[in-house]
Amino acid sequence: SRVASISKAFVSSVAGGNAIIVGVGTYDNAIGTNQVSDNQSNSYTRDITIGPGNPGSSKVYSAIFRSVNVIGGSVTITFTPPAADYCNMSQQEASGIATSSALDVTGTGTGNSNDITTGNFTTNDADLIFGFAVLSSATGSWTLGSGYSLVFSVITDGAHCGEYKIMSAGTYVANMTVTGGPYWAV
Repeated sequence: SRVASISKAFVSSVAGGNAIIVGVGTYDNAIGTNQVSDNQSNSYTRDITIGPGNPGSSKVYSAIFRSVNVIGGSVTITFTPPAADYCNMSQQEASGIATSSALDVTGTGTGNSNDITTGNFTTNDADLIFGFAVLSSATGSWTLGSGYSLVFSVITDGAHCGEYKIMSAGTYVANMTVTGGPYWAV
């Protein structure tokens, strides 16, 4: 059902000084810049917003936000879309993220095929890649590109999320395969 906001607590305490990376998705409304917050008053930057993944009535949007050098402890993330919407969210704590100039490069894509892809992007040594895709259905599985190591993956409510650690600089593509040819934004 449509909601005005969604919240999710980390299972364990977040370490102070680490980074929090959040992927969010909606089905009808574009995602703005100040729509992710937490109970520790950490500041979130929207790194990228993608969509619509469908030119029809249900648009499918996704965005990735980050907060670096966070205040740790018990952290609950809240995503508030611009209007009540079908929403999903995934969050991850990461260590070793630069506290300034943390974003090196982004890659995006939209479509309605079984092959979800961002297109090529070039990384630096030991970059973290956080992938988040919003789908118009909740089926599918991750297919890793060359050079990736999957740290975690979750499939809930039409969202697929994965985190990858790149061990050497190079050109990569974030991709996955899904079933049924849903509309998507990654």
